[in-house]
Amino acid sequence: MKRIERIITVVLLLTVLVLPVTFLTACDESEETEDPVDGYYVEKTERYYLDELSTVVLDLPLGLLFDPYESYFEFRPDGTMKIRAILKSAMLANISSILVKYDIDLSGINLQSTVDTYVVELMPSFTLKDIPFSLRLLDATLGIKVLGFDTEHKGIRELCDSLAENASLPSTLDLPAGLGLEYEGTYVMKDLTSVTTGKVYKAAFTGGSAENGEPYGVMTFGENAEGKKTVDLHVEFIKADVVGVAL
Repeated sequence: MKRIERIITVVLLLTVLVLPVTFLTACDESEETEDPVDGYYVEKTERYYLDELSTVVLDLPLGLLFDPYESYFEFRPDGTMKIRAILKSAMLANISSILVKYDIDLSGINLQSTVDTYVVELMPSFTLKDIPFSLRLLDATLGIKVLGFDTEHKGIRELCDSLAENASLPSTLDLPAGLGLEYEGTYVMKDLTSVTTGKVYKAAFTGGSAENGEPYGVMTFGENAEGKKTVDLHVEFIKADVVGVAL
């Protein structure tokens, strides 16, 4: 039961609160789309669809909860990119019954410390007291949309009220289909050489940097066992590897 509770909690936290702050607008060197500084862009648009089995967060196989046909990375030759991560409709439709079946009450989990640790440092105006405002702020300043977050939906209203009043999720959840994230931003690609093996590999950078100067989101490119091109977005502070495969 604890494992299921952990999975559900992590999914909701990542979708609504934590994942958006990992997809910040790209650093200054990639703002220009004509001549990237110390880097390059793809020659033609490339799209990588979510690999359900290879995607993990906090050592949990959370890729299985996202729609592999609606979740993808897209890199464009003008230096812009898109990341979409959409939760499966079946999972959202069954979430309340899962909570009841396993007698899980999410209302006892306080989220304020999570927000204070991961979100407020990057976006001081973000507040659980007004989630619609905070999500509009994400869209306006960072190019991040939380899709399917319809404030006219009864379950969404209950979620916003619970977060505002108690910094927690409601005891029961009724979430609309299509809930997920979409990030539109810029990127820059570079060829990097491993200091230990000497191997050269391709990477793409987007997003803000941690205090030690390392970016939160670093994407590396490679191939899977079937010889298909892959991209792996690694986010260190939530131990995430979100893997996409070119079809």
